[in-house]
Amino acid sequence: MKKWIFVATILFTGLVQAQTYVLNTEINPPFSMRKNQSPTGKADDSLMGISVEVLKVLFNRVKVSTKMRVYSWEKSYEMALKVKNNGVFPTTRTPAREKMFLWVGPLVAADWYFFGHRDSNFKFKDLKDPKLKNLKIGSLKKGATANYLKTFGIPVMEENDPYTSAQQLKNKVIDLWAIGGQQGHYWAKKVGLKVKRIGVIKRHRFLYLAFNKSVPKNLVKMLNKELGKMRRDGTVRKIFRLYHNL
Repeated sequence: MKKWIFVATILFTGLVQAQTYVLNTEINPPFSMRKNQSPTGKADDSLMGISVEVLKVLFNRVKVSTKMRVYSWEKSYEMALKVKNNGVFPTTRTPAREKMFLWVGPLVAADWYFFGHRDSNFKFKDLKDPKLKNLKIGSLKKGATANYLKTFGIPVMEENDPYTSAQQLKNKVIDLWAIGGQQGHYWAKKVGLKVKRIGVIKRHRFLYLAFNKSVPKNLVKMLNKELGKMRRDGTVRKIFRLYHNL
């Protein structure tokens, strides 16, 4: 019996390693970004960023082939949801999404905040504060942050990319910008905007790789096990340090 289990394991590993998995992402610094401006939607070996590097090392360690492709967030999400052997990263693992994907992670932590101009004096008690419903708040289209705010009845001006929202905040088209802390500071710097955190939307948010449910569950288990080893041996910490001053 043990012999057959061993043979089956070897066969499974061989099949998994022969398959190439497509990992879809967006331009979302410091988690995923381009070294060079390669065309959207094509396999992009020039990608860099915290989550990109973690996944490259992870799949290399388990000897599984991948291709990374860059789309808008909305399309990347749809590809992972509908196309066999596809995944999307980095994405938030929410109760609404839990049964829609198979999950590898967490890859990185990303708490959500409201950002405003540095001279903003706006204050709010919590997300039930009625003042929030009277403000123009920007966020990523169909992103977990925007979806979360909507559950409180807060209107959101959704854009396809964080750069647009950063520009809107700079030009005072919006009053507040809802985004992860690291991304917010990165994009604000890119558009020459001095910002401050107005308040916390939600803490203890983590970003994952979400796989289409066609992906073998044993592969997901193997990836999560290896990712745990990467945390313990310091590999993940070293990757974080590479991007600390970005």
